[in-house]
Amino acid sequence: MFLCVFADTASYCECRVENVSQGSEIIRRAEELLYEWIREQRPDLLDSAIKLHLCTATTWPNRALGCPQPGMFYAQVLTPGYRIVFKVGEEFFIFHSDYLGYMVLYQD
Repeated sequence: MFLCVFADTASYCECRVENVSQGSEIIRRAEELLYEWIREQRPDLLDSAIKLHLCTATTWPNRALGCPQPGMFYAQVLTPGYRIVFKVGEEFFIFHSDYLGYMVLYQD
């Protein structure tokens, strides 16, 4: 189960996935989140396939997961996680996550 809350900009949302322990599960959840985001924000892409383009394990320098937001403070701890890139049509969508399933989505 995941909770997705859309922020003021159409290109940003956060997701907290509970009870996730494997990278493959995080990828699956990220794909579900992306589909929901497309359905709500970019219905013009609904006919396009969501394809996993790249997934790399990474260690983020803090809990911002490489995506700090203005006015927010983040724990300054090394945070293992993933950078997951999906291709939808001709567009790329990038997730940054920790290994527990907290994720941030940015659209390039």
